[in-house]
Amino acid sequence: MIGGKAEYVWRVIKEAVRLGLHVEVVCLLVTGVSDSEEVIKENVEKLAEINPKVPIHFTRYFPAWMFTAPPTDVEKLERAVEIARRDLSYAYVGNLLGHRYENTYCPDCGGLLIRRYHVRVFENRVADGCCPKCGREIYGVWR
Repeated sequence: MIGGKAEYVWRVIKEAVRLGLHVEVVCLLVTGVSDSEEVIKENVEKLAEINPKVPIHFTRYFPAWMFTAPPTDVEKLERAVEIARRDLSYAYVGNLLGHRYENTYCPDCGGLLIRRYHVRVFENRVADGCCPKCGREIYGVWR
C-alpha cells in the first residue's frame, strides 16, 4: 500500500538468519489489507523456508491517523497463530494484552515456558536454553 517491496524485507531476514543473528518477524494484520488467510499462509511459508524456528508475531492493528479500518479481529489473530504453528515452532499475538498467545510454549511437549503480559516477563522456565520438561532446545538468546 505504501510502495515498499516485501522481497527486500525477506532478503534481509534471510541474510540475518544466515549470519546467525537472533531474528523475530512481526506481521501487522491490518483489517481488509493483510489479515487474509492467504497472506498469513504466504508469510508463514516464506519464513518456514528460511528457518522454521524463527518466531513470528501477528500484531493487532488499531485505527490511527489516516487509516480507519476497524481493529483486527481477535479471531483472525488466533487463527494466524494456529496456521503458523503448523510450520513454525513459535507464533505469537501482539497488541492483545493478556492473551495466552503472548506466552511461549514448548513446540514438542506444549509446556508453558515463558509467561508474559505485553512486554513484561512474569515467569521464565527455560533452563540452559531448553525446555525443563522434555529437554527440547528453545530458540532464543539465553545467556
